[in-house]
Amino acid sequence: MVVSVSIDLPEDIVKFLNSDIRNQERFEVCLLNLLSGFVENEMHLSSLTLPRLFALIYGYEEVGEFVDGLATAKDKAGCMHINLRGLPAYNYRYEYVSSFSENYAVAMLRNNDANKPYYAHINKKGEPIYEERYYEAGHFKEGFAVVADAKFPGINAFDGPLNLRYFHIDVNGKRLYKNKYHYASPFSDGIAKVTIDNESYYIDINGERID
Repeated sequence: MVVSVSIDLPEDIVKFLNSDIRNQERFEVCLLNLLSGFVENEMHLSSLTLPRLFALIYGYEEVGEFVDGLATAKDKAGCMHINLRGLPAYNYRYEYVSSFSENYAVAMLRNNDANKPYYAHINKKGEPIYEERYYEAGHFKEGFAVVADAKFPGINAFDGPLNLRYFHIDVNGKRLYKNKYHYASPFSDGIAKVTIDNESYYIDINGERID
């Protein structure tokens, strides 16, 4: 099915509407959702963006901006990423997902025990790239990411700010060095800022202090 678009819309939306939609019945339902969404919310076509379009026609509760062809989205089952056709990029659902950075995203895995870590990094197939789970995880930058575990495992990690310990890992989940810190920044040009016991300084990717 090919839809001819003659109104002034952003290029990415026109490309989607003019694409070959294989499931004609599903697409017709999507168009009805789109039109009813504009009527109910008194929206104008000039305000239409691709994320908003997908939220309306596919019924997503939330849709983020596209990064490298994928956007964060949320439906009734949970959070995931969608592609430029508005479809889920994988079958997994998470409590939270971030946008992708260097081909990996942060995901909050479902966990019934609040005292256990639940963050990991996933690939574009929605699969965790390592077995370890963390209390916090940041974006990959220069091939490394900041993560945090607990100094006293088994208790609520957020009872006190000094319980979390930060360090860097590579894309295989391997720690770069032995030390852990109260704070660690992402690497920039091979250098990261860390803080331990109120003392801040810089380290290289081997964890060596740079004076």
